[in-house]
Order: sequence, then structure tokens, then C-alpha cells
Amino acid sequence: MFELSVTRPHDAADIEDLLDSAFGANRKSKTSYRYRDGVDPIGDLAFVARAPEGLLGSIAYYPILIGDSPSLLLGPLAVAPNLQGRGIGASLMHHSMAAAGRYGYRTVALVGDPNYYSRFGFLPGSDHGVWMADEVQKKVQVRALAECALDSIGGEIRHWGAVRRASRAAA
Repeated sequence: MFELSVTRPHDAADIEDLLDSAFGANRKSKTSYRYRDGVDPIGDLAFVARAPEGLLGSIAYYPILIGDSPSLLLGPLAVAPNLQGRGIGASLMHHSMAAAGRYGYRTVALVGDPNYYSRFGFLPGSDHGVWMADEVQKKVQVRALAECALDSIGGEIRHWGAVRRASRAAA
């Protein structure tokens, strides 16, 4: 039995340990991590699964651009390796995407296994003209959180800092 809750500041070290155990210590060398550099996760969408024995899983979202459209980058989603296959990841996925929709986010992208994420409504990014530089494109996936939201996006996934750089350049 576990409960889902918003990540708290004191969870940070446990989340890092969980991510290292789920993905390995070299996880930050993955392409998708460069879209998280210098950007905080969206606090209202960072959740953990916890039980009396400790942290079981976590999920986070980061702001990105798809073309010029604000969107979310899901990940990392992690579950303790010895607890995978027990519904913890699915619970985090459903809970967090419902929250993102309630907060008015329209689209979410991720890099991951299509066989896993398709059951949550994710589609190949290439079907919607969405890609990520230097990434295996079949792993780039998108999902609408609002009706017809995928109809109005397309283009390269870009770091959220591109918004700040464009705003400064226009000023």
C-alpha cells in the first residue's frame, strides 16, 4: 500500500537515490536531461509514491517548448527496481497527468519506451511533426491533455530557456 503526494523539499536526496538506482549514475548524460538544465521541475506536478518503509517512486515535469508552444516534458518517472510491475508507475502517471490537465496544460512530451507509454495515450512524436535533436526519434512521444491540443503543435522540442532568450532579444 502506498500514497501519492506532492514532492517535499526533504524528499530530494531520496529521489536522487531512487533515480540512480532506477537509471544508473550516468543518467544525467541522457539527451533529455539537457532540457532540464537550469530549469526547476514544476512543483505542483512533482509527485512521489511513499509507504511507511520509504519512497517507492517519483515523477516530475519540466517546462519546454514544442516549436513555439509551451508544453511539458515528463520525466523522469522512476520506481524502485524491486517494486516495478506493481502499479506504482501507472498510478504516478495517471495522477500527475490528471493534475496537469486540471492546471491547464495542453500537451506533454517524453522520451521513453513506446510499449510502456502508449497505454497512457502517448503517440509517436513523428506522427505530429514533433522531434528532439540528438535523440532516437521513435522514443519521442507526445500526448494531448486537452481536446485537439496536438492539432496545433509541431516542431522541435526546445529548452524552456529559449523563451527567456527570445523575450530578452525582443526587448
